[in-house]
This record gives sequence, structure tokens and C-alpha cells, in this order.
Amino acid sequence: MKNIYYIALASIIVAGSFQVANSAPLTYDDALKLYPQTISAKDFGAIPDDGKDDAEPLRKAIAEAEKLSEKGGVRIVLEPGRYDLLSEINGSALPFVNMKNIMVDGA
Repeated sequence: MKNIYYIALASIIVAGSFQVANSAPLTYDDALKLYPQTISAKDFGAIPDDGKDDAEPLRKAIAEAEKLSEKGGVRIVLEPGRYDLLSEINGSALPFVNMKNIMVDGA
């Protein structure tokens, strides 16, 4: 089963299934229906396993997802591999605060 990463209170939670508050768990296919818009972190320069800092490219992908999320669910796709988060802004590498309608999807 593919892991689904979803955002909750400034942290990334790894889950085997996706669940909306006060509802039954959803399958991965059901979750994709809730997040039909897709952006690739790679398109913003986040390249796994290259040894470079991916924080800024991921921040750009998150900012774009926030804009798109006003029109509905957005899925940020991460290619398989290791992402190095070396730089911080305001004490955090990634700004996962007060976000809605965004799913981080990685293999």
C-alpha cells in the first residue's frame, strides 16, 4: 500500500490510510479524488538524492499549492528518494502551518 503524507499542525504525518476528521478511512484512490490538482516538487527544483538543499524548492512548491488550494484539493508529488532540508526560515525548513486542501504524496 502506498504511504500518504498529510499535513497536520506543522508536521508531516506518515499514515497507511487517509482519514478526514470524523469519517471512515479513505483509500488512496478516494484521497486522489479529494486532491485532483497535482504539482510535482521536481518542477520547482526539489531533486531527491542529489545532496543539495531541497528546502527552498519545496517551499516554492508549497506556496504554489497554497494558491491552487483555494480552488480545491492539491497534491504535491515527491519522487522517491531522500530530500535534504538544510535551511530554515523562522525556525522551520517547511511552512506547514494553517494549510488546507493540500496532500504531500511520496513513494
